Amino acid sequence: MIVAAIAVVIVVALVIGWLKVRDTASEREEQATASCVAGEATLTVAADPAIADALRTLAERYADTDPVVRDQCISVAVDAVATEQAAAALTAGTWDEAAMGPRPALWVPLSSASIRAVPHEGDPRSIAGSPVVLATPPALAEALRSANITWGDLPRLQDDPSSLAALGLSDWGALRLALSTPLAGPSLLAVESVAIAANGGPLAAESVTSAPVTTALTQLGTSAANSAELAAFADQPDPRSAAVHAVPAVESQVRAAGTDAITTFAPGGDAAVADFPGVAVTGDWVDETRHRAASLFVDYVRQPDQASVLSDSGFRVGTDEATSTPAPVRDALAERYAAQTRGTATTVLVDVSSSMGTGDRLTGVTSALRSYVAAAPETAALGLWSYSRNLDGATPYRDEARTEPLNADRKRILDDVLARLAAGTATRDQAYPTLIA
Repeated sequence: MIVAAIAVVIVVALVIGWLKVRDTASEREEQATASCVAGEATLTVAADPAIADALRTLAERYADTDPVVRDQCISVAVDAVATEQAAAALTAGTWDEAAMGPRPALWVPLSSASIRAVPHEGDPRSIAGSPVVLATPPALAEALRSANITWGDLPRLQDDPSSLAALGLSDWGALRLALSTPLAGPSLLAVESVAIAANGGPLAAESVTSAPVTTALTQLGTSAANSAELAAFADQPDPRSAAVHAVPAVESQVRAAGTDAITTFAPGGDAAVADFPGVAVTGDWVDETRHRAASLFVDYVRQPDQASVLSDSGFRVGTDEATSTPAPVRDALAERYAAQTRGTATTVLVDVSSSMGTGDRLTGVTSALRSYVAAAPETAALGLWSYSRNLDGATPYRDEARTEPLNADRKRILDDVLARLAAGTATRDQAYPTLIA
């Protein structure tokens, strides 16, 4: 009898509790509906692909709070747009909605480095941090880690043809680090980290043109391949002979790749940090409601209760600060890197008169040129003329190889031409007519 009475009490309590929950939910829904007297509004967010998925999850959570701004119910839509693409479109006013989605009221780029020219309001706040790292095959990551490689070591490893052999990777040759052209995103952050190491500390305007930084940029960029997508990079069948050994990335990008073929290696030293700022964009498409909604959504995602969503996606929350390199200095660094690695076009004139047959004069010249051709970047262009007297009929010069970029085939052609150059019998050369030509 007592047991039955207790059971009845429990059932009654459960029914009353359920009714209260139902009534509360119903009241909440009615209140939300009543508060949306001005209708609904969508906050459009354009986010770098590295953080877009995490922000979509946070947007769903935010929707459960029934946000209302200026009597309008707010929903959040997140589109993934590459940082460089979004920056260019927002700066120039050329946003393509068909390809990029609706114009955003909130933009979350990879780094504060990209926002200087974009019309925005207020001081953007960092949503999450992710230091730049190198995505590499596991074997290379282990070798680099065992050797305690720092950012300052990368130019030497990139420049030395047999650098990885000293790390126990005998068949790998030099480090083949890929960097984007033009320099942007994680590639820019990686070069910034190298420059900080070369400078021995934070960068200033005068640091960018210093000898240590200039040397590091030249060594790093001379043999750099164009940046590869992580998916394509991970699909390389044999990392030892692959065109690319390492790609700058942020930790979340490597995690999102979802493959065991690549892992992360964090070089020692100060690394530049992708700080993913929340940028309140200004434009005639952003009304006061959306502007306020953007600020409130940034407030929401920065709350400690949301940190797990970001940390589970590979971000660091509340621990990393953005690199302190000022935006103008970072821009100057990118320009300096481009200038140091930009290909040159050169036409070489080689004297093949009889005087060059004395001793090893001609052999010395051609040997030096063959070494240069072998080591020169593919962005460089080289042509070769020989000159003496009456080389081509009455003409004192001959076009041995036209000036073209030094890809593998072109290097082979030039090497063959240089190998067969021989001194002639003419005792006088005609350098001046050749230069005029």
